[in-house]
Amino acid sequence: PASFAEKTASADAVSKFRVVGIILDGNPQAVLLDRQENRSVFVRKGDHLAGFVVKDIQEGKVVLSFQNHEWELMP
Repeated sequence: PASFAEKTASADAVSKFRVVGIILDGNPQAVLLDRQENRSVFVRKGDHLAGFVVKDIQEGKVVLSFQNHEWELMP
């Protein structure tokens, strides 16, 4: 299991992303803004992003996971 320090570091890392768009079709994708690098990233379910896995993309949220913990990003 992740230690408190790992969970805190992960929460800090995920906070650098902001959802700027979600495209729901046969294979949903999301557009995330990486605020540290000031660039947009397109992701799909199962993609890896800065150590996280894109677990799900739904209307209004993107779910990222890391070591059995999940974070929901919303526009």
